[in-house]
Amino acid sequence: MTSLYFSTDEIPEEERIELAEACYSAVSPVTIKPLNQTTFEAHGRFNFLPDVSIAAVKRSAVKVEKSRSQARNDAENIALYINTAGQTEITMEGMGTVSYGPGCAFLTPTDCAGTALPSHQGIDIVLPRRRLEGAILNLDRKLKQALPDTPALGLLTHYAYSLTREERELPAELETMSSTHLTDLFVNLLGGTPDARHLANQRGVRSARLGSIKQYIQHNLTQPQLNAGLVAKQHQISERYLRALFADEHCRFSDYVLDQRLERAYQFLTDTRLRHITISAIALDSGFEDLSWFNRAFKRKYQCTPSEARQLTQENQERRHRCD
Repeated sequence: MTSLYFSTDEIPEEERIELAEACYSAVSPVTIKPLNQTTFEAHGRFNFLPDVSIAAVKRSAVKVEKSRSQARNDAENIALYINTAGQTEITMEGMGTVSYGPGCAFLTPTDCAGTALPSHQGIDIVLPRRRLEGAILNLDRKLKQALPDTPALGLLTHYAYSLTREERELPAELETMSSTHLTDLFVNLLGGTPDARHLANQRGVRSARLGSIKQYIQHNLTQPQLNAGLVAKQHQISERYLRALFADEHCRFSDYVLDQRLERAYQFLTDTRLRHITISAIALDSGFEDLSWFNRAFKRKYQCTPSEARQLTQENQERRHRCD
């Protein structure tokens, strides 16, 4: 997956707009104009998968314009502009002004001229129209309109955002799979044909939902009360469906959470900069309330006790220093 990171922090003010427009042209050509004579600031990560581009951007107040010339020269793509913070206002030729808030989005073909006052934070997804034609019922009727905050849109947003945070190079097969999953999530969001919906639910939606759940678990590992019921409620699914998602990967929910907590604890224990933190504090910070249970689970996974893992790391570091 090709990635491009853009930040104005170390760029002279007079060069910022030009560089931002150059970066965004890889997704869709636009003209950017700062508002209120403020200094333009922006931070963006652009990720390019087969047939799909994703941009996660934070910016100061701006006006974004797409001229008729830019629209004519744009490819036959579909763009989804997701607002993640603040208020967005879009005006396009042939329609009035649409305003939408956090969690909502605007769906449009990219070959249309218009202007936008985007929120200070959002995610844009662009993919070829041909990937949706035939799979989406009445596609043209769903363009040039705002989409409300729904579980389907939230799932697509979370999955796209997780891809923008992926800094590692993905193997070609995973890039293709991620691109397919995004298309499946569009089908789930917009309403596809019966065959397309069935395929999307069996393939992309389940995978994306599981990815979103795993991300939530990672962010909440320190909470001892983390359990299947809580996670299912947060993702608006049944506990039975949650367990089925993990069963598809031949894993139980509880085993996955335990494994992630143990890995977190192991990373802390083997970080020599954290030698001053007690083992009980590390166990607690990894989500374990019972120290004896933590010790037993740790030894079963790593074939040594937490104190032995820490001591071995210390001895290895001292040995390397002597060799140096």
